[in-house]
Amino acid sequence: IFLGFVVWGYVSAQKQISMRSNFLYAFVGYIIAFFILLLIPNTLRIYLLFSLLNGLSSGIFWLCIHSYEMVFIQDQQRDFYSSMLSLGSQILSVIAPLLATISFFFAERVLHAPPFLLLFSMLPFVYAGASLIIRTLPDFTPEKIMASDRTFVLFSPTLKRVRRFYTAQTMTIFSGVILPIIRILTFVTLINIGVFETI
Repeated sequence: IFLGFVVWGYVSAQKQISMRSNFLYAFVGYIIAFFILLLIPNTLRIYLLFSLLNGLSSGIFWLCIHSYEMVFIQDQQRDFYSSMLSLGSQILSVIAPLLATISFFFAERVLHAPPFLLLFSMLPFVYAGASLIIRTLPDFTPEKIMASDRTFVLFSPTLKRVRRFYTAQTMTIFSGVILPIIRILTFVTLINIGVFETI
């Protein structure tokens, strides 16, 4: 994610790559990542390759989202926009695990196939469908980043608290990594985990 958001974000600014193109790169990366999982026998190297592509795509996706937010959301719209994002997030936090659990159940019990087969088969088409929306977005190309910009972000006393905040935010490793491990060890099967997540 860091490579997609920060490193590729810097490259995009310096090479003047539009955010609309970057959205497309993110979705293509997601599609390729899931096809790799589906079509190539799964080994540790394949999981690492998937993680690299999926993380890179995720970083580019969030680079685009935040760029569009900063440029196109007016100050007077930010409260409403934030509320809509929160609402969508809450709805998806129930619907996504529910649909995933149904796909696990159907794959295992009806098709007698690996539990992730249906879900991983559907996701590339979801991303392909989402990529069609990209054409309707206004185009935006970031300005080039100057050396003075880098110095300001990294060393300016004005941003000292902001840097501390973002450093502290990296501690979300607990919820992003450790909690899923605890859930897997506690609930054992994918269906049990999915039911718990939905509830």
